[in-house]
Amino acid sequence: MGGLLAGLMVAGADVAAGACAHARGNTNKLAEPNKPAKKCERFKTKTFNAETTHDFTCCPNAHIEQHPPNHLQNSAMTASVATEIEKIPVLGVNLEVMRIPAASNHTAPAASEPGTASGSAASSLGKSSRAPIVFLHEGLGSVAMWRDFPMQLCQATGRAGLVYSRRGYGQSDTVPEVRGAGRLLPDYMHKEAVEVLPELLSLCGIEKPILLGHSDGGTIALLHAAQFETEACIVMAPHLFVEDISIQAITAAREAYEQGDLHHRLQKFHTHVDTAFWQWNDIWLNEAFCSFNIEEECKRITCPLLAIQGFDDPYGTMAQVDALGDSPLHNKRRVLLKLERCGHSPHRDQTDQVLTALIAFLRDI
Repeated sequence: MGGLLAGLMVAGADVAAGACAHARGNTNKLAEPNKPAKKCERFKTKTFNAETTHDFTCCPNAHIEQHPPNHLQNSAMTASVATEIEKIPVLGVNLEVMRIPAASNHTAPAASEPGTASGSAASSLGKSSRAPIVFLHEGLGSVAMWRDFPMQLCQATGRAGLVYSRRGYGQSDTVPEVRGAGRLLPDYMHKEAVEVLPELLSLCGIEKPILLGHSDGGTIALLHAAQFETEACIVMAPHLFVEDISIQAITAAREAYEQGDLHHRLQKFHTHVDTAFWQWNDIWLNEAFCSFNIEEECKRITCPLLAIQGFDDPYGTMAQVDALGDSPLHNKRRVLLKLERCGHSPHRDQTDQVLTALIAFLRDI
């Protein structure tokens, strides 16, 4: 969702929220109007693993480590990463893509190279024995909206990275008649996960990526990992189903866009700002989207999974990531990381804790 909107809420959104509440156990029924959002249980990192226990914990009220890890001591090092931004035609649409080469001075463990294939596209990501990280942005995000987070993570893990803007976002091609014939349908994240993303990965020579998705991007990552071979899946504030709280925040976003300064603030991140906003906002407030639910599909995920959620997220409750912990994972790691003082964008709200957790999670992958 829109990370810029974390503080926006309006009381008048209650009616819209009640009309699109999530009814657990029967997603074809609408819950009662003004039904309160699910109450979250407060606990720390939880690991679901039939064979082993995870090797780190997160203390929400203190730094994870007594001394800052190396990746936090010198964030300026990301300035030396030579990234490439280009347009790649994917299924007839030019998408903005940023490639991050693997750090040449990072020592990776000896292993085969499951993440990349031969070819010029793959080689431009740099030589690494580790699977590359593919970053999937939020509902109002883009390549630019990630800022330097992808570079920080790639540099700290010695992995190559690929960041792209979906159609209508960033500098990617626009969507004609975005509020008419080009309007997104309720299955838009499914199509991105099983049609667009596989084609982009193929063009870039990536066979088995590590997916890192935020918000809508997290949902897309889960859907892709449920159907395609994936080295690991990391999601931050994903949406597995629609909640009242989500509709409240998105209704507030519409008011901020039409009457406030949100339009102006988004212009720095999107060439076609109206396309970026309305394709996201319209579908989420469409009654046809109310029954969106991917809980059953997520049960098919077999790769290691890390799900991160903030207690102060205005777009979703802990019920979203709790649903990921309810299903078996075929002897693979499944980790839930719950953060205090964290809203919808964990990588911006709690950067140090998130980076440390990601590095620990990816260490043996």
